[in-house]
Amino acid sequence: MDKATAEPRQLINEYVRFTIHNKPSCIVEFDVEALKPLIQATYKKALKKVGKSVALPRFRKGKAPDNLIEKNFPDEIKKQWHQEIANAAFQECQKLASIPMLHKEAKVSYSMKNHSSHGALLALSFETEPTLPFIDPKEIQLKSVKKPEVTPEKITETIRQTQFFFAKWNKITDRPVQENDFVTLDVDLVEEGTPLFSNTRFEVNAKGMAEWMLPLVLGKNISDTTEGVSVPDQNASQEEKEELKPKKTRITIKSIDLATLPPIDEKFAKLLATRFLPPRRLPYPSCPSSPLFQPNSLRLPPPSFSPH
Repeated sequence: MDKATAEPRQLINEYVRFTIHNKPSCIVEFDVEALKPLIQATYKKALKKVGKSVALPRFRKGKAPDNLIEKNFPDEIKKQWHQEIANAAFQECQKLASIPMLHKEAKVSYSMKNHSSHGALLALSFETEPTLPFIDPKEIQLKSVKKPEVTPEKITETIRQTQFFFAKWNKITDRPVQENDFVTLDVDLVEEGTPLFSNTRFEVNAKGMAEWMLPLVLGKNISDTTEGVSVPDQNASQEEKEELKPKKTRITIKSIDLATLPPIDEKFAKLLATRFLPPRRLPYPSCPSSPLFQPNSLRLPPPSFSPH
């Protein structure tokens, strides 16, 4: 929700008079006037809480008279009083407004504008559940999606990519980058000052990296930095050529590696949790259900209040 979606509403009971403001990003703000009955009740509550937590000479903890607590701990009482006003005001406002919070752990912020023994003005804000827009299915226009072509070459490449999950990697430190090496690169956009790739591994050949990148890394050593211009490959689609504009880039060589791939045999098939090995082809392994996707049952604490 980027814009306020409702006009301010005013509600009142014997404890609060307030206006509801719907702010951008699902924020709700209560502009509250806390009335005298609430102020008096919260002051007594604050005084009692402070009295239980402090000690005075000649009195047991929590047994000092209220007038002495008021005289010796005015700052502590004021701070606790603000908190009690905010807590009580929010509860009274929600009795009337019944606006759902985003979750039970959501924080309620408050800003105390002024207060006295007769009343207080404060603002309360919290995040609410988003309002989902109504979508008429009849107005949805689906775009056609080009079905990807599955060829023997693509199947072979997919199997090869699967082998890399079980590859043995050997670091190269005594020579520059050669074709079919694997290099880990940082690629930064020079003018924007932002990373394009960070600590990303590329295979040094026409299939493993963009055409503009290949000549920039061949022959370079670890920690070398080189600059060039990123452009779409010659065989890129017209849409890609229009979308990918030339950008000045800086490439840093972070490591050079060689990969030893496991043979495609029965052992490799077992690694993929398959039961059989068809000629020149492996089935896609089934995806077991993961506990990461099981719903969690959480007991959440009540909302907390913080001044801002």
